[in-house]
Amino acid sequence: MSVSPSTQQPIRWGIVGTGWMAERFAVTLSTTPEAQLYAVASRTLERAESFARRRGVSKAYGSCEALLEDDSVDIVYVATPVTRHREDCLACFGAGKPVLCEKPFAVTAAEARDIVDASRQASLFCMEAMWMRFHPLLQQTRELVRIGALGDIGLIQAEISTRKRPDPHDRAMRPDLEGGALLDLGIYPISLSHYLFGRPDDVVARLKMHPLGVDETASLVLSYPNLIGTFTASIGAGLSGKAAIIGSTRRIDLGPSFINPPWMLVSEIPEAPVRQSAVPQAVHAESRARKIIRSIPYARTVNDLISTWRSELDARLKVEAKGRFTHAPPGTNAIRLEAEEAMRCVREGRTESKIMPLSDTVDVLETMDRARSAARI
Repeated sequence: MSVSPSTQQPIRWGIVGTGWMAERFAVTLSTTPEAQLYAVASRTLERAESFARRRGVSKAYGSCEALLEDDSVDIVYVATPVTRHREDCLACFGAGKPVLCEKPFAVTAAEARDIVDASRQASLFCMEAMWMRFHPLLQQTRELVRIGALGDIGLIQAEISTRKRPDPHDRAMRPDLEGGALLDLGIYPISLSHYLFGRPDDVVARLKMHPLGVDETASLVLSYPNLIGTFTASIGAGLSGKAAIIGSTRRIDLGPSFINPPWMLVSEIPEAPVRQSAVPQAVHAESRARKIIRSIPYARTVNDLISTWRSELDARLKVEAKGRFTHAPPGTNAIRLEAEEAMRCVREGRTESKIMPLSDTVDVLETMDRARSAARI
C-alpha cells in the first residue's frame, strides 16, 4: 500500500491496544503534522470507547478484527502485549494494513522472522517502534562512533529501570505475558549496542528473580572484538538510566535517560599519570597554626573532608572544561519522529525504514534469545 506524496490528506492511524504506551502514542499523534488518530480497538468496546473519548478518536472497535475491516485505516500501531504481537501483525498484513509494532517486536527471533516474512510477502510496510533510534542525540552518537571520534572504544555501559509494585495484575509482573526486566527493558541497551556496534560475539546474562515468577533484575555482558558492553535492567532497583561509550581518547555520556536524553557530553579522556618511584621527602617543621588546628577535636577530620571535596570538585571541573555538552533541540519528541518516518515510508511505498530496518529488529531478538539461554530461562 502507498499513499501519494502529492496528496495532502492526513495519514489515518488505527491503534490496537489501549495501555500506557498507546496513550502516549495517541498524545504524540495529536501534535504530529499530517497524522490523524482515526480509530482505536481494544478487547472490549467499552475500553475502546473510553480511550476514544479521552483522545478524540473518531472510531472505537471492540476487537482488532473489527478495526481492520475499516477501509479508512491507512496504518496500524500495534500496542498490545508482546505475546499478541505476532498474531496482531499477521492479521494486519492479511487485511492489507501497514504496521508500526511496539517494542519488543516479538517474544523470540523466530516470531519476529514470521512477522517480517509476512510483511515482505504482502509488500507492506513494517517497523518496530524502537523510537530511541530516532532521537537526534543517539544519531549523533552513532556518527561519532562511526568516524572514530572516541579513538579505540573499549567499553559501553548502560542501565535502565522502572520501579514496579509487586502487583500480580501488572503486565510487567506477569510471566504469562512475558513480563520481567530482560525483555521489557533489557531490549533498550541491547538495541543501543546493536545500533552502535552490530551483533555481539558472545552474550552472558544473569538474573535476579521475583517471587511472582518474573526476572526483577537482569545483568548482561555483550562481547565484541576489543569491546565489552555491560548493561543492567531492573523493575525493582532504582538505576541512573545513563549510558557511556568510552574510548581511548574521548567518551560520550548520555543522560539522565539514555533512551530519551536531553543532553550528550563528549569529554576527553585524560592521559594516564606516569607513576614514579616514591622518593623520601624532606620533613618540614609543622607550623604553630597547624599544631593548634590538630589539637582541636574533629578539626583534622573536617579539614581532610574539605580538602577531599575541593580535589573532587577541581577534578570534575577540569573534566567538564575539556568536554562539550550538546542539548537535544527544543521540543524533541522521538516518538513523533518515529511516526513521521512510518508515514513517510507509507507515502513513498517503502516496506521498511532505513533508520530502523527489519534485519536489525531480528538481530536484536536473536541476541535476546541468547541472553535468555545464557540465563537458563
